[in-house]
Amino acid sequence: MLPIEPTNYHFMSKQLRRWSHGFLQNVRLHWRGVLHEPFPALDIMVAMWDASMASVVSLFILPLLVFFVSPIFLLGYLVDLPAVMVRCC
Repeated sequence: MLPIEPTNYHFMSKQLRRWSHGFLQNVRLHWRGVLHEPFPALDIMVAMWDASMASVVSLFILPLLVFFVSPIFLLGYLVDLPAVMVRCC
């Protein structure tokens, strides 16, 4: 079954929220079985780290670094741009 393509931002945000909640429910339900397999455990650790830290870095740390240290840290947004600009609809 293919997902329904989002037609607007509201629908897309609801879909992404539903997928992320499903991911967390699966991790919570199957975490014991996943810990014994190296690759799924690594995938889950990377996804959890990315979900928790990427928004903190993008919204708080990079602007502080740009303002207080050097404008060169604006390149952090340029590095992240391909991931943000992926077309989903």
